[in-house]
Amino acid sequence: MTIVPVQNAKVLNHNGKKVGYLQFNTFIAPAQPLLINAFKQFEAEAVNELVVDLRYNGGGLLAMSAQLGHMIT
Repeated sequence: MTIVPVQNAKVLNHNGKKVGYLQFNTFIAPAQPLLINAFKQFEAEAVNELVVDLRYNGGGLLAMSAQLGHMIT
């Protein structure tokens, strides 16, 4: 079984704003490069707002959750 920790990283246009949407399913080490790529995309497209969807996230590494928090700020 293949786990895809970062899904649906995309930029949406809503009411004249660019909104970054990220579905993040698990805090595992292989997620790191996928998170970096998603946030580079958000930066390149100059998003105004961010939605991080953690509905299906089952947890994982504390270091990965800290990295996500750092990327958001």
